[in-house]
Amino acid sequence: MFSEKRWIAALAFSALLWAQTDPPLSQALIDKLPEMYRESAKAIRLPEKSQQYYLTHSDESRIALVADFLARTDQGRAFLLRAVENETSGGFRAQILSALAAAKGTAAYADEHPEIVDIFQRHAAADPDTKAALSAFRGLRAIRTDQAASLLQRRMRLARTAGDQKGLEDLSDEESLHYKWFGEVAIPAANRDAPPLFSVVGPDRPIRVVAFGDFGTGEPSQIKTAAAIRAYAKNHPFDFGVTLGDNFYSTGMTGISDSRWKTQWEDLYGPLGIKFYASFGNHDYGQAASAVAEFWYSEKSPSWSLPARYYTFTAGASQFFQVDTVDLSEREIRWLDEQLAQSKAKWKIVYGHYQIYSATRGDNDAEQDDLVHRLLPVLKRNRVDVYICGHDHNLQLLKEDGGVHFVVAGGGGAGLYDFVQKNYDRSTFKEKTNGFAVIEADRGTLRVRLINVEGEELTSMELAK
Repeated sequence: MFSEKRWIAALAFSALLWAQTDPPLSQALIDKLPEMYRESAKAIRLPEKSQQYYLTHSDESRIALVADFLARTDQGRAFLLRAVENETSGGFRAQILSALAAAKGTAAYADEHPEIVDIFQRHAAADPDTKAALSAFRGLRAIRTDQAASLLQRRMRLARTAGDQKGLEDLSDEESLHYKWFGEVAIPAANRDAPPLFSVVGPDRPIRVVAFGDFGTGEPSQIKTAAAIRAYAKNHPFDFGVTLGDNFYSTGMTGISDSRWKTQWEDLYGPLGIKFYASFGNHDYGQAASAVAEFWYSEKSPSWSLPARYYTFTAGASQFFQVDTVDLSEREIRWLDEQLAQSKAKWKIVYGHYQIYSATRGDNDAEQDDLVHRLLPVLKRNRVDVYICGHDHNLQLLKEDGGVHFVVAGGGGAGLYDFVQKNYDRSTFKEKTNGFAVIEADRGTLRVRLINVEGEELTSMELAK
């Protein structure tokens, strides 16, 4: 599982990837690195606030920063493999091995560069530093698990092609239980699959819903956005809310007694007097206890509900489908397809964390769980009206595709992201600002409004049937 330092580095690299205007590392920060890492560090860009963190914190945190950056490319991995063999500091070796273990694509790299497996095995067996050995064990497990998962995917494709529905169901159960959890999180059996359909607002009532993601920082930007939501609600009361993931940074919650439930949730959103139906973001899976805490807090709070990784409910003329896009298994996809097909609702609204389309990261066809090719066809086939997500820290409307309209509302309070896709032709509106979405629906009309922290409506879209 990622350490706190690893997640701080991950946050920093989110900013690096999507905010190209950030400054390069200062010379003062580079000078604090051992000499063999300094040249590579010159390519890193980081917000000033993050640079100040690394200036004042440990040498190991700075090595974690550089190692996470280098582990993202084959050239960088090759450098790290040489560095770890020559590194005399056990703490530094642990950070390097941890970065290699956590990096996306390590299993594919191992297929062409088996020396990484040899190095992991050697350090796991004999590194005098226990933390380094444990990092090496995690690297071996990540590679072998990814390789087994790849074989399972191939076997599932064979079953699908052969029309072997029972075999596909059995294989997808194996995938859900053993290959789709983020990191080392164990999900209780009662929360793995959706509960039966439930209702939160009667069938004849119009509804107004607040939606936002990427918020749980405790920073002034979260506090200000929450205040704007409360102010808006005084004149436009909400029936309920939904969260779009990354509810608590940087590694989710430590348990149901974590003090941040009060300071970053109840104090800010409890005064609205409504229940929120939450979804997971990648940061909510940041430590083993977090997912369970977010499930079980539902029993403790009148304002929070997260019954399972994915679930569906009706509200007025609408049906909402919450999906766990962080760990989107074949089992979940089949559930969503069936539930959407059975729905008699006038409006079908699907929400989750990761984007399908976005002017920040572009089309999600080469990262996470490939939502363009796996999730989007299910939405189109079942005539979904709106897909709303977070993950990118800004507000966006995008062109419809196959009747599905796309909203990004990740401006709930975390640091804002630039629009890297400068000529992204799917955009109809985008603004780098904190804020939230408001969904209004009755039997004839569905509207989505994007609201900033001043309470101003930035844009809206309207659908009629």
